[in-house]
Amino acid sequence: MSTTNRKFRFISALLIIYLFTILLPVLLHTEGLSQFISNFYGEQFELLELFGFSATIGIFLWAFIEGRLSRPASWRAWLPIWLTVFLGLFWLSILVETSSSPGDYPCYQNAAAALQLNKTPYHGCYFYPPLLAQGLALLSNSIVAFGTLFGRSLAPDSTWPVVFYLFQSLQLVMILVAFRLSLALAQELRLKRLLSMIFVTGLFVLNTPLLRTVILHQVNLWILTAVLGIILLINKKPFWAGVITAFSGHIKVYPLIFALPFAVEKKWYALLGLTAGLAAFVLIPVSLGFRWTIWQQFGQFFLRFPQYNAFRNNSLYSIAANILVLTGADVTNQESIWRFTPRVGYYLLVLLVIGWLAWRFFQTRRIIKSANLNDQKRYLLIEYSFFMDMVAAQLLVSPSLWEHQWVIILPFVLWAVSFQYHLASSPHLSAALAGVLMIYAVPSFDIIPFSYVRIAGLLLLLWITNPGRLLEDEIPGK
Repeated sequence: MSTTNRKFRFISALLIIYLFTILLPVLLHTEGLSQFISNFYGEQFELLELFGFSATIGIFLWAFIEGRLSRPASWRAWLPIWLTVFLGLFWLSILVETSSSPGDYPCYQNAAAALQLNKTPYHGCYFYPPLLAQGLALLSNSIVAFGTLFGRSLAPDSTWPVVFYLFQSLQLVMILVAFRLSLALAQELRLKRLLSMIFVTGLFVLNTPLLRTVILHQVNLWILTAVLGIILLINKKPFWAGVITAFSGHIKVYPLIFALPFAVEKKWYALLGLTAGLAAFVLIPVSLGFRWTIWQQFGQFFLRFPQYNAFRNNSLYSIAANILVLTGADVTNQESIWRFTPRVGYYLLVLLVIGWLAWRFFQTRRIIKSANLNDQKRYLLIEYSFFMDMVAAQLLVSPSLWEHQWVIILPFVLWAVSFQYHLASSPHLSAALAGVLMIYAVPSFDIIPFSYVRIAGLLLLLWITNPGRLLEDEIPGK
């Protein structure tokens, strides 16, 4: 069987399994089978409780099909499959058990409901570009239309439990896809296969930001999966890497920063895909009946994007604001002369970060041109150094940085570990481990300055991946 045919059959099987896992709970939920099932959290969460049953079957079906198609010859070859099963069951249990908590999902639903009434979605806690709310509103309307097709009249309000169910089922898929893409990226970064499987699995288990993402029903997994896909596709399918960048930028604006490495590295097809995708994800919703004015509303909201100085918010704004608060400045009083200083401090810190990242970029280019590097080091520096710095920059320049958003930094964590093995003249593996634990393993708490542990961990990883410091012995004359 050819590789292309095997991939086609595998992807087709995955789609069939996914349809099975989401449709079986709907079938069991119907009145005709109600005598066989019950629920614990209430009827509105029954679909998700039943999803725990159907997804368990689906995960094992997927493992069976991948085993049949790939025919692993050893336990090491079987390991990615069984680790995926393990993680699938692990996060499925958490997802099902936490689905009864509201989290941030009501913000998305209320925004989508507002769009259905031709109102602005930006009067509440919806902080994102329009596409997410538009997609949920379209899904709700499609369920109504689907019910009409089968002779059932559904009120728009009755569709939201089903929309939430579909949203949550997609969260599990995103976790598993992100895990497998992380394994693929670890191989691209030249990490040893067994080490990378153990390390990546550990990252997906001991991960407070991921737990917070699942509990709060956040969309960070969509961004993580997109960023991993962009990195893996940029040299193989640059146009589609650009399209994925556009899609993820329509969910949260962070990934649009990758336009910079696309331009610097002259990835013209990626820029073309990015431009086409940005236009398509605006025009398609408009063609489906959504109004242009939502973009004016988003622009007005974006200019007054809320900023927080909560201790667990690890943004540079929070740091600047709380430093001022500790000195006695009254930054919350609208009549105080100090009210603008946190924003000024934030902008100054962002400029400092941009300057640091620019210095790293020019240092890397100088090393690539003048150093006597072997092929592997040159490849890793050229292909990943600047791109991974932009992965870190997504969060460093963000005006708001809650715990769940740190899921997105995972590719940079893999890069930091690979850097110690393959690039650093003086590896700092203990520092890399400390940085990883600071970002992912530490629970949430509110004790200043210790609550800034995650951004401290990221800064530590940036320090140990500084090519100008760690490759000094590679530069002639040093």
